Amino acid sequence: MVSKCEHKALFEDIEVSTVCTTDSESTADSAPSNDETEWTDDMSLDSESTQEIESHLIYKEEHDVTYMIPVPKTGTPRDSSLTPITIMVVDTMGLKKSRSLLKVLFDPGSTKSLISRKALPRMAQLIPLTSAKKVTTLAGSMQTKDMVHLRDLRLPEFDKNRRIDEQKALIFDGKCRYDVILGADFLTKSGIDINYSTGTMHWFENVRPMREPWKLDNSEYNAMASAYDIQHD
Repeated sequence: MVSKCEHKALFEDIEVSTVCTTDSESTADSAPSNDETEWTDDMSLDSESTQEIESHLIYKEEHDVTYMIPVPKTGTPRDSSLTPITIMVVDTMGLKKSRSLLKVLFDPGSTKSLISRKALPRMAQLIPLTSAKKVTTLAGSMQTKDMVHLRDLRLPEFDKNRRIDEQKALIFDGKCRYDVILGADFLTKSGIDINYSTGTMHWFENVRPMREPWKLDNSEYNAMASAYDIQHD
C-alpha cells in the first residue's frame, strides 16, 4: 500500500483534482444512519470508505501534437525524358524545290519516315499508296495514303556539308508539332544513333543533345536556323 508521502512524491508534477460523491437523499434515507460517513482532512486516499472517489490528473504542461501530413509540391513536376529533335533542309520534295527549315523528330520505334502535308511545296508530285496505312510514332498514330520522294537532305545542326541523297516519306495529315518524323529506315541508312542513356544524338563524330519537347519553342528553332544561316554563309 502506498503511503501518503509516497503518493505525494509519485504525483509531484501532477495536480490531482479529487471529487467526492455521496449517495442521493433517497438512497441515504434508505441506508442505516450508522453507515453515514463524514469526510475529514485526516482521511487518507487509501481509506476503505463506501464513498466513490474520482481522481482527475491534470498535467501542468500540455505537449503539442504534430501530424505529418504529406502536402503536394507546388509547381509543375519536371519530366526528365528527353526527345531526339533537330532541324533539316530538303532540296526537293516531289520534284519541287523546297528550302524550308523543317522541324524533325528522330523516331527509332517507327519503321517508316513521315512528312506533314503542310510542309510540302505546292504542286509536289505525290505517289498514292495501294491502301491506307496507320503508322505509330512518338508523336502519335498517323494515317497516311500518299508518299513522296525527298532528295538532297541535310541536317545542318550536325554537319552542313553531309548529305543524304534520297528518302521516301509517307504523308500524314493532322496537327503535329513536327514537320518530319524520321524513322528507323532513315536512321539505319544514314548511320544516326540515338543514345537515351546519355541523352545525346550521334552522327559519326558529331554529337548533339536531346531536348525536352515542351520547352522547345519557336525561339529555339529560330536559334538553330540562325546557326545554320551563319554556317551556310
